[in-house]
Formats: sequence, C-alpha cells, structure tokens
Amino acid sequence: MTQLKQDTKELNVTVDLSKPETMINFANTLKEVIVKNNLYVNIKGKNYILVEGWQFLGGMLGVVAKSDGLEDISKENEIRYKAKATLIRLETNEIIGSAEAMCSGKEKGKSQFEEYAVASMAQTRAIGKAYRLAFGWIVKMAGYEATPAEEVNTDLTSADGEEQTEDEFIKETKEAING
Repeated sequence: MTQLKQDTKELNVTVDLSKPETMINFANTLKEVIVKNNLYVNIKGKNYILVEGWQFLGGMLGVVAKSDGLEDISKENEIRYKAKATLIRLETNEIIGSAEAMCSGKEKGKSQFEEYAVASMAQTRAIGKAYRLAFGWIVKMAGYEATPAEEVNTDLTSADGEEQTEDEFIKETKEAING
C-alpha cells in the first residue's frame, strides 16, 4: 500500500494489477495530482508529463530512479552525453527497469546549453524514459502521452520568433496553461 498526502487529507492508494477498477482509480488520482501541481506541458496540442511527474508516479508505487552512469560521447564541435537510469523498488531494493538516453548541444534549442546542462538533460531523459518503459501504460490511462516531455522534439520558438532553451519553453508553456 502506498500513501499520498494531498492537502491535509491522506489518500490510501493500493495498486492491484488484477483489478481494473483499482488501476482506473489510481490513474485518476495520478491525473488529479499532475494537474494540480502543473507537472505536465502541452506541446502541439498534446499533454506530456514532466520528469517530476514521472518521479511522483514512481514514488506513489514505491519506485525511485537512480542515475546509473553518465558518459561523455562528445565529438569535435559537439557536446554530447549518454546517461543511464535504473528504477529501484524501495521496499525490496530490486531493480525493476532501466533506460539510456542521450542529449547533444546540436539539438534544436540546445545550441546555447553549457556542457553541464547537456549532461544533465541526458540524465533527465534517461530517468523519464526508464519510468516510461515501466509505467507508460498508467500514464496513458490517466490521459497523457506516454513519452516524457523532455524527450519530445519540439519547435522551441517563442511567440516573438526567438529561439528558446528547453527550460524557457517549458516555463512559457506552463505560464500559458496557468494564465
């Protein structure tokens, strides 16, 4: 059983994969929390959960992600990193999934990223992807796209036509959602 504190009331969430109604209730609870805490962005008309939302989902299930390796695979004139993340069930310390992801300074919207930011985005993507591979179906049940927001190839152009960093794009999108 996983417990979640929301406002001042306590919600008990039991996830039993053999009971569809339990999974539907779980997905609905997830959706409420994702919306309430702005843990998603709308990209080209579709809603994608940010890595913090995926981490919240994992936390509800007693699963955390661990960054499990970062490799500099840069080439001449290109900063590039590959990262690995592992999902661990806290109760048993059992590894239940993993994923690898990359980030390059040559990606659209990342040309101004410093090296540490490219490395960090590779880690963020690996964490989101690990959760997606394990729990993407729950996110779809909650009404979101299964791809983590940080993996979506976006046109990072602001309303005035200027190129933005991914963080600026996400901030602007959240502001547009919240008014």
